[in-house]
Amino acid sequence: MRKTEIEEMMEQTRTEYMKEKFAFFGGMSLLYGLLYTLFFYQSKMGINNILWVLSIIVIGSFLLKKTGIPKKKRTNIYLAGMILLGISSALTTSMFFYVCNTIGILCLYILFMIHQFYDKKVGGSLTYVKGFFVIAGNMFLSTFKPYSHTIAYFSGNTTARKKKWTAGLIGVLLGIGILAVILPFLLNSDAVFSQMVGRLLKYVNIWDGIQIVFSVLFGFHICYTFFFSLCKNSEIRGKEAHRKKGNPVIGITSLTVIGIIYLLYVAIQITYLFLGIEKGLPQGMTYAQYARGGFWELLFVSTVNLFLVIIWSRFFEKHKVLSVLLALISGCTFVMILSAGYRMLLYIQVYHLTFLRLFVMWFLVVLALIMGGVTIKIFREKFPVFLYTTAVVSVCYLLFSFSRPDEIAAKYLVAQEKQLKEEDVYYLLRRPSLDGAEVLTQLDYERYSDRVKMDVFRYFSNISEKNKEMDIRSTNYMRNRTVKAANAFLEEHRDWKNLTEPYLDF
Repeated sequence: MRKTEIEEMMEQTRTEYMKEKFAFFGGMSLLYGLLYTLFFYQSKMGINNILWVLSIIVIGSFLLKKTGIPKKKRTNIYLAGMILLGISSALTTSMFFYVCNTIGILCLYILFMIHQFYDKKVGGSLTYVKGFFVIAGNMFLSTFKPYSHTIAYFSGNTTARKKKWTAGLIGVLLGIGILAVILPFLLNSDAVFSQMVGRLLKYVNIWDGIQIVFSVLFGFHICYTFFFSLCKNSEIRGKEAHRKKGNPVIGITSLTVIGIIYLLYVAIQITYLFLGIEKGLPQGMTYAQYARGGFWELLFVSTVNLFLVIIWSRFFEKHKVLSVLLALISGCTFVMILSAGYRMLLYIQVYHLTFLRLFVMWFLVVLALIMGGVTIKIFREKFPVFLYTTAVVSVCYLLFSFSRPDEIAAKYLVAQEKQLKEEDVYYLLRRPSLDGAEVLTQLDYERYSDRVKMDVFRYFSNISEKNKEMDIRSTNYMRNRTVKAANAFLEEHRDWKNLTEPYLDF
């Protein structure tokens, strides 16, 4: 019985199979390079992010199918996360979220591929971390593979292939030569044709052509080397090596010293911060001053505690006393996180809400949830803390990005200060994101100076001008909404255009 193509492939290494079937793998990589250029060349963030995510999912699925790797269970969650991140990028103008969304999409895609290529039994957290480094290293070592495989494909011994490509190249050159002779005559023979060709040539730019070629090659290179590195990665076998753990006495004694200090600190937090007892505070310090200080220090210590519990529970032999001490450190960390959050809330009451303050509050919630998973790991060794952490960070980040915190901060500021000070208006003008810029169109500017009016008018004029010619790739919900509001504002206040006071450069 004749072997199928996949059965023959399984007798080879996947990297050799990629070289042999270069027409498919190279063609799919080239297709990705073309799509990448089509979506992102000279384009702002918009629905192109969603199209890009869908393209890498589809192309990756075809490549997996060609190599005979079946789709495993529980992989759709990675793909769903990628699509949601792509949608998030099309709903915001924040560069922070755009960069984070892109990083998140790539990380989820790599996790998806690691889950596909690795042995099912090798699923520990170190496997995924190792997978990231192995893939990056293999991509670097495979830098020249796309080009060596291309050369090998076109310089093969197949006579028919040589004849086909040689004939195609001769045909293209012959067509260009004939066109160079007859085109001048065609241009002179018809004025409409000549005008149309002239208009088309205005859009031909050599530098743009070079950039487009390099963009396509970049996409081709990344796609081919990434999948080649995965195929090399799939040849790694075996479970993680068993490591001898350290003496638990070391962990117990070190945590005992730390635990005593932490218990004292927690007692002070409960007494002076949460209960609000002012007696015993340093001389000259009020409760408000005490409560609003120390946030960043607590955030740092809480983060250190997270890694402390992870490392101690992993590298020291299991012991009941050690587990109790680790749980104690975890409990103290929860109190510190709560203390840091309370301090930040008090700080926000006085100095209002900003994106950074919203971000750190979000980070505290994520830190507490991760700490909860690590605490469970102390008593349940088989708890998948890495996958749990990935899920927590992904879900919480998606909720944070879809909430558009820049807009929340702007609305909060306006709600708290019915009559904004000039410095508050300029704070809103200087934000890099357009999320929440619509709030500025709703303010009453009669009480402000002509300088403020002119700067606001110029701010919205820049928004309108820079987004005048947007193509379908850059369609973005928040940008479109802001531009519409900006144009309406400019029409309503067109008399501000004649103001002459100095203005800021935005």
